[in-house]
Amino acid sequence: MGPTRMSEQTELRATYRLQLTSEFGFGAARTLVPYLRDLGISHLYLSPSFQARPGSTHGYDVIEPRQVSDELGGSEGLRALSGAARDAGMGLVLDVVPNHMAADDANHYWADPSLREKFFDVEPSTGVYRRFFDIGDLA
Repeated sequence: MGPTRMSEQTELRATYRLQLTSEFGFGAARTLVPYLRDLGISHLYLSPSFQARPGSTHGYDVIEPRQVSDELGGSEGLRALSGAARDAGMGLVLDVVPNHMAADDANHYWADPSLREKFFDVEPSTGVYRRFFDIGDLA
């Protein structure tokens, strides 16, 4: 499967949001493609799909932003869903939220002090956040 050319992309008419979980991953979503196509849905809008904290119910607690979630079906599951959607004339919209990461030891970027300073805006001497988005002082 090669990349889709812009001229081959489906016009965005109607999205259907799918909340993916370990119980409802890419494989389960793939089984809904014919039904959703028949409803007139043009695009599946997927909840965050990067590797999140084990047992995550929402995906906004990412621990590895360079890996598709194993609990959802991994890269192969996402490719299969993408292929099924494409074959049905549908597209995918991915909810990618790079600033949502788990702030605990499950996230090696957080747990490893040498990585934490590169990925999080913390004061190196104390480990305390310097800012919250664009707010410099939370007091």
